[in-house]
Amino acid sequence: MQEQVHRLEMLDEQLRIKVYKNVSFQDAQQLSQTYLFRIIQELLNNIIRHSHATEVNLQLVRLGEQLLLTVEDNGIGFDIGQVKNKGIGMKNIDYRVKALGGTMRVDSTPGKGSMVSIEIPMTSIFPSTHS
Repeated sequence: MQEQVHRLEMLDEQLRIKVYKNVSFQDAQQLSQTYLFRIIQELLNNIIRHSHATEVNLQLVRLGEQLLLTVEDNGIGFDIGQVKNKGIGMKNIDYRVKALGGTMRVDSTPGKGSMVSIEIPMTSIFPSTHS
C-alpha cells in the first residue's frame, strides 16, 4: 500500500496522500489482504482520474471488532445521484466490500470533495484465533 501511495504521489506532484493505520495485516487471510489492497487501489485511482484533489487522507483503523477504512479527498466532488449506475471500478469495490461482509457509504458534494467510508468485521480479515 505504501508503494502504491508513493507511485501516485510521483505521478501527480500536486497530490499529497496521508496514511494513518493502527493495524498490521501480516496475519490476515491472503484473500482479505488482496481485497483490501484492491479496494484502496481503486479508490485512489478514482481520485487521481476524477477528483482533481491535492490532498487525500486514508485511514485504516481497527475500532473494536470492526476495521474502518476511510478515504477522503479535497477534490471537486460529485453528485451521488448521478453515479447511481456505478462504473466498473465502484462495482468491483462494492463486490469486494460485500464479500468481506462489510458495508460502504459514499458522501460527496460538488465542489466539496468526497469521502468513502467502509466498515468490515475483523473476523472477515483475520483467522478466528486472531480476532
